[in-house]
Amino acid sequence: MMSLDELVREYESEINGLYTAKFLEYFHNPKNIGGMADPDAWAESAGECNDTMSIYLKIVDGRIVNARFWTDGCGATIVCGSVVTELAKNRYISEAININASDIIGVLEDLPPENVHCAILAADTLRKALRDYADRNK
Repeated sequence: MMSLDELVREYESEINGLYTAKFLEYFHNPKNIGGMADPDAWAESAGECNDTMSIYLKIVDGRIVNARFWTDGCGATIVCGSVVTELAKNRYISEAININASDIIGVLEDLPPENVHCAILAADTLRKALRDYADRNK
């Protein structure tokens, strides 16, 4: 029987071959994870694999000053939520609305095909949160 340390080393060896160093950096140190009190915008979406993601935004004068996310998804969904919130911060709504899955994958320097839906979920949830902001501020 393998020890816990041996299992962890084996798992890390497997994922090191699948994912880029940038992905692993976000995987080990996710950013902006957790909810937000009194967001100016919020949305939740479900992905094709039934992962859900929520995105919370603070917006001042049309600029996203804070972005956070929560997910019940896998490691790739956590990584993509982290990246999309980093991409959205300090951007104007008119810029952030154009963030897409390709932008997230670009930051990660690649993503296995079986995880692309995680980047799509993150980008779609951000756009949905921005629509929520627009609806609240008509």
